[in-house]
Amino acid sequence: MRHNEENFIILLIYVDDVILAGNNLVEMETLKVHLNNKFQLKDLGDLKHYAFQMLEDLGHLGCKPVNTPMEANLKLSQDEEDRLADPKLCRRAIGKLQYLTITRLDISFSVNKLSQFLVTPKAIHMKATERVLQYVKNCPGQGLFFPATSEIQLKAYTNADWGTYPDTRRSTTGIFIFLGQSLIS
Repeated sequence: MRHNEENFIILLIYVDDVILAGNNLVEMETLKVHLNNKFQLKDLGDLKHYAFQMLEDLGHLGCKPVNTPMEANLKLSQDEEDRLADPKLCRRAIGKLQYLTITRLDISFSVNKLSQFLVTPKAIHMKATERVLQYVKNCPGQGLFFPATSEIQLKAYTNADWGTYPDTRRSTTGIFIFLGQSLIS
């Protein structure tokens, strides 16, 4: 991260994807040109475009939008009977959604919950995955907001929940990381 009193650029790299954020479009464009000279980049524009591209790739661009990423009180477990004939689509969708959680914390609980069932996803897991896609369709441009006046300081908090997983009864630990005033993870 580059930071001075007025301008900053945040560069996030995840496998072969890059996200740039900052408060100076000229400096961001200069960095993109520099990176493109070293690596061949495909600029997808803002993250809203990624959300629409993901929906199109998964065949859900025309899906009906919903207001929440998961149904209230939905209980997911491995005990479900209806196996998917081809679980690859479910795995692919959850993988794309996991990437989106980098900037979309509003879907991270649902996506993390669904990722527990990647080994043998069932019909109910696919239905819940489609629900998250419908939610993304409802608000594709939602993401992290960094106020210009926010101090660049990392803070972390944690909590634990002992009864979340009905299959294993293992603990889940929630970790909350803030950059300045913004929740980033």
